[in-house]
Amino acid sequence: MNNGDQILEELFRDPETFDQQGRAYQLLQAYFGGFPHGSLRELLASENKSIQRVAVWIASELGEEARTLADDVIPLLDKPDRYVQYHAAEVLTACATGRDARKFLHVIQLLEDRDEGLRRMVMRLVSGADRAQLEAGAEELERASDHSVARARGLKLLLTTPVDAGEIQRMMDDEDPLLRRFSAIAARRSFGEHPELLRASALSVDADVRGFAESALVDCGSPAQ
Repeated sequence: MNNGDQILEELFRDPETFDQQGRAYQLLQAYFGGFPHGSLRELLASENKSIQRVAVWIASELGEEARTLADDVIPLLDKPDRYVQYHAAEVLTACATGRDARKFLHVIQLLEDRDEGLRRMVMRLVSGADRAQLEAGAEELERASDHSVARARGLKLLLTTPVDAGEIQRMMDDEDPLLRRFSAIAARRSFGEHPELLRASALSVDADVRGFAESALVDCGSPAQ
């Protein structure tokens, strides 16, 4: 039995204590050391909250190395646990590339989750998405329904070059909350060219937009006054 197998035995034997003692880090090192990533599938599918948390955290730390687990983390996006949902979204953000870019739509859909904190964290992930992920997400939205076409245009605004500052400003006041979130994300992505847009977002009456923008301004070294 190798070290990875021994650590997994500990996890299954007493998941709660395993997590509390920080043994997840040792298990992560085993995966970095060559322990088969496929063994994470059973952990990700577990109904035990502690096991699931350990597994999805490890997958998120593996980054692109967890590519073969992308389909296994998608069901976790619907779990009633912000920690699990967010780390699952991190995994997909890292792994939904190339031919799998369309899977990034699952992350985008979390922008409408009922959990306000999760929505804002996902806004950060989407603000750092690459062009292929955003294009694939927009294409999937366009196929979904007529109502989604307008939202797809909002998502495409994040890709517009040169930046359409006027449209971003108009979208900040749209009646659709998702489009307002897209406007804040677009403002963050265009901060280098139009810092005034992110500052305007930080004054929004929309709590999601305002909270995201305030945090983004701090990240940019330009906190809201």
